[in-house]
Amino acid sequence: MESERKPRDFEQALKIFSLSYVLLTLIGLLYNFFYYQTFGISITQYIDLGEVLTLFTPLLTDFFSIMFLFWVPLAFIMRATYANYGEEKNKDLIRMCFIFFILFLLLSIVTYIVSNWHPVYLRTAVISLVVGVITFGPILLDVLFDFLEKTFYMQFPNFFREILLLLIILIGITCWTVFSQTERLKRKRIDKVYELVFKNNEPNLKTDSTIIFLGRTRSYIFIYDFKNNSSRVLNSEDIKELIISRKK
Repeated sequence: MESERKPRDFEQALKIFSLSYVLLTLIGLLYNFFYYQTFGISITQYIDLGEVLTLFTPLLTDFFSIMFLFWVPLAFIMRATYANYGEEKNKDLIRMCFIFFILFLLLSIVTYIVSNWHPVYLRTAVISLVVGVITFGPILLDVLFDFLEKTFYMQFPNFFREILLLLIILIGITCWTVFSQTERLKRKRIDKVYELVFKNNEPNLKTDSTIIFLGRTRSYIFIYDFKNNSSRVLNSEDIKELIISRKK
């Protein structure tokens, strides 16, 4: 029995690893697409799938931390919901979820507007929106599935629900991460200074309050100029050295 279990465990682990890699690659591609698109750069022209995950790696710690932070309350809420209502979900549950969702949405909009005058509230606005969507969105989705099954006799397999739920969570967290990163750059909250030394006699390019360093791939470096509201794509072959130092 143990000899039969080991191959099965190995196959299961391989499937989980493969699925995790595919999901992380997709999320990495999604993150980089929206991140660079915010600054007017179509990143798909400058990267290949082999380096998508590499570009996303520095953010994986924050990504999983946020995912864990949102998944724990979601699990408790879902468990309490099923314990109280079982399979017989009624209009009160739908009304409760809808009201909470609207409240979180309104809170996020109000705090975002206020953040234009007081930037400290920006993170609260984003967190409120994402918590509302990730926490109550799946419950509404589950209620909707039950309504469609009972009313129109439509069938939705459990794995379809789980995949859709996972996608909602991952996309929500990705959007939060992208928004947080781009707003941090737009508000000049940068703790590093980048200096590009060119191979030709072109003057060095140093980041400051108007020029920021967006990121790099194997072959390109991306810069954004707030003064001209334009992005600049530099070929790594033209760069002799990239000097990174702490902002004083």
